[in-house]
Amino acid sequence: MPNKSKKAFQTSLETYFGFHADGEKQPPAELTAALVNNFGNLSKKTQWMILQNSLDKLKTPAMLPILQSIYNSLEKINPDSLDFFYDSDLLNQSIKGIYDLDRNAGKQIILNEIRRPKQKVYTSVLMLLPKSESPDVENILLGKLNAGNIPADDLNSVFLLIDYYETPKLISKLREVYTDKIDKAECGAQIEFLKIFLKSDIKFGEEMLNKIVKTDTGKGCIGANLANVIQSHWSPEIELVVSSILEDDNTFIFSNAAELLGKYGSVSVRDKIWKRFERFNKEELGKKDFTEKKRDFSDWLLFSAESAFVAALSESPNWFFDQESNKRASKLCLYDFCKERTEKLKKIFNSPAKIETSFDDENQISFSVNQYKNLSLDALKKKLEQFPSETIFIWISNSKNANDAKNFQAIKELVESHQMKLKSNN
Repeated sequence: MPNKSKKAFQTSLETYFGFHADGEKQPPAELTAALVNNFGNLSKKTQWMILQNSLDKLKTPAMLPILQSIYNSLEKINPDSLDFFYDSDLLNQSIKGIYDLDRNAGKQIILNEIRRPKQKVYTSVLMLLPKSESPDVENILLGKLNAGNIPADDLNSVFLLIDYYETPKLISKLREVYTDKIDKAECGAQIEFLKIFLKSDIKFGEEMLNKIVKTDTGKGCIGANLANVIQSHWSPEIELVVSSILEDDNTFIFSNAAELLGKYGSVSVRDKIWKRFERFNKEELGKKDFTEKKRDFSDWLLFSAESAFVAALSESPNWFFDQESNKRASKLCLYDFCKERTEKLKKIFNSPAKIETSFDDENQISFSVNQYKNLSLDALKKKLEQFPSETIFIWISNSKNANDAKNFQAIKELVESHQMKLKSNN
């Protein structure tokens, strides 16, 4: 590289640092020094690429003034004028770099960014400060809550910070200020608000969930985002709230409610899902222009809703779905997507019940039997107990599982105690 022309040398630096992968060894000191000396001459795109990919390799004091210069130039720009890909990311990367190299300087920048009337940097950067810094952050956030002028699109970030630092004063003030306003907030803020209170005061959290889902915005939040929040706090009260949403007329909303009830609901909600499925079928057939439709993108909500009903009924960990149930579901299917799902289930029921082992990318083990997937060993045992007596299971051995023989024996003893049988495929 030193023998290259000035332009070629700079291009090589850009290539080396712009694609330097995480976890690779530290770059040679002379290359880092050359980059520092040339950084100001690089294009904004290249500076962005280098900080995005190699910031962790550039923890040298010589980078500090460069990062401070980037921050000083960008923090003066109106947030709405920042280029989404380059300016915004360069601003955030510069703060992270400064914080790594000079904790005191980085801390002051982050506190100043939290003070801004309108947020400019990513919430993840604001959360670089450890919880030990909560007194300083608490005072700033209390001031914002008291002033009551937090921009609507910043509420999500402010609530995330409150959840991260979770001081009693902040949670108390949040409750005082936003209990009567949260139903008017956007979905992300509502989710974070619920998350805070389902952890700190579950009764109040349940009350707020009931309030929020009665609004159009709140009903729209009932999908995957809300599932992640209420999963670990599921209770009879939450089940009651979600069951009420199942009766909504909005297809997106009631199908999401069905999905949640299928994943977490008690066996008592099964009949409610069946009745809502039957009502959906009747309403579709009653439409004046209804004809049996095939796949049509314009109808994706409708065939997704039908599929959600079948998935909720057939994959629940808390009840058993058999061949007769599948026949019942098949008769209610009006769209191909739903019919295909019941046809797949029909094939499963006509085959031996296989118990299989799998591993995810993090080498975590899970089990499956028929259509029931991603089960822990305890969840597998619970599910097997729901099968009818005389069922014969086939254990598919997995050489990657060091406890395969031990697990086989434990499951064998369990099923035999319920008048069922387990055979190995070996």
